[in-house]
Amino acid sequence: MNGRLAELEAEIAELRRRSDADPDHLYPGLAYALAELSGLLRDGGRPAAALDAISEAEGLFRVLADHDDDYRQPFASALNTLANLLQDAGRAAEALEVAREAVDVAAALPTDHADDLLLAVARMTLATQLFILGADREATAVLCEVGRATRRLIEGGQGDAAGTVFGMMQAMADDARSREGWGDHVAYRRALALALPGDPPSGRAVLAYALDEATIAMAESDPAAALAWAEEAAAEFSRLAAEDPIRYAAAHTQAAERWLRLALGAEDPDTRERAARALAAAGDGERRGRALTVLAAALEDQARFDEALAVCDQALSLWRSLPDEGRRLASCLNLRIGLLSRLGEVEAALDAAAEAIALWRATESVDPATDASIFADTLRAQAALLVRIGRWDAALAVIDEGVRLVLSAIIEAGVGSSALLGEFERLRGECLKALGREG
Repeated sequence: MNGRLAELEAEIAELRRRSDADPDHLYPGLAYALAELSGLLRDGGRPAAALDAISEAEGLFRVLADHDDDYRQPFASALNTLANLLQDAGRAAEALEVAREAVDVAAALPTDHADDLLLAVARMTLATQLFILGADREATAVLCEVGRATRRLIEGGQGDAAGTVFGMMQAMADDARSREGWGDHVAYRRALALALPGDPPSGRAVLAYALDEATIAMAESDPAAALAWAEEAAAEFSRLAAEDPIRYAAAHTQAAERWLRLALGAEDPDTRERAARALAAAGDGERRGRALTVLAAALEDQARFDEALAVCDQALSLWRSLPDEGRRLASCLNLRIGLLSRLGEVEAALDAAAEAIALWRATESVDPATDASIFADTLRAQAALLVRIGRWDAALAVIDEGVRLVLSAIIEAGVGSSALLGEFERLRGECLKALGREG
């Protein structure tokens, strides 16, 4: 890179000399050289110099494009690069203005596949600026255009160009997820869903799972956003389950329960009324048991612990009366453990924990992908209760089992909660401190 950098700097110096000698003559080579130089400087960790270079290149391409339409494509590309570098420099408002112009110029280019790719990339840049400035609705709309454009590239046989845009969207979605920017994550997944073919319904499934994950992540910190995502996830999974019940029926049930729990505690009275009607329509048997469990959880969310416990006990009675519902019963017992603990009934909570753990031990196999986290959470609750009453050694034994279970789930199924592991280690620290065995 250093060799090419030196070549470019020499080339630019010569082109500047010619331009100074004949200011009425345009030198396209100078604009192209400056654009290339900007990329090398940015890659080399010199963003300020890169910004200076692309700013000059953009100005030259603007003049060239005014005289010859053939230069409008490199002009749009330079604007896109300039927008990114302005954002890197913390100049968000300027970056947004330039990103909008890049999209406008790219959209006005003669239609061919290379220009479709440039327009998609420019829209990705614009969406990023909009997200940074909090204009999430407009950013999502822009990304949906990117998704539809990517689909057109796929259908037009331009797999390489589509793969470039798809890879960028995938990377941005993963980045948003890693920093817990769930609104951004859902928006990128929504665009990816539009890009994917619909038969099989892989695109819709991508969106449904993203919505469901965002619902879980934001249920406590932003219940309004979580509620909207939960409703959309339930609707998407409902359509998917109608086409492929074996694959999607369970996911639909879980998403619908998440919506019901959030809706029962919603601020909007119409939403609460819809939730109440759904609860009343649950009927008997398994559906009734699920509805009662969700209602108990919703009451717990509202700190109505006595009422929640009464409803939870109704659900437990129903689950105990139904055959082959050990997993549901164990999950409902987890809810009862938490409620009893909140109400200060430690011994009763320990009895519920012992019953739930016995159920898990009697289960022929604990699926690491679906059951392990629930079982591990039961162990966490039991360990916390034992710590609460000073039974340190017993708590340590439970903690060790819980850690093994979570690690096994991570290794075998790629699932598992680092937060749950952290809670086990916090409890372990309390035990060791009480026993004088720290360090």
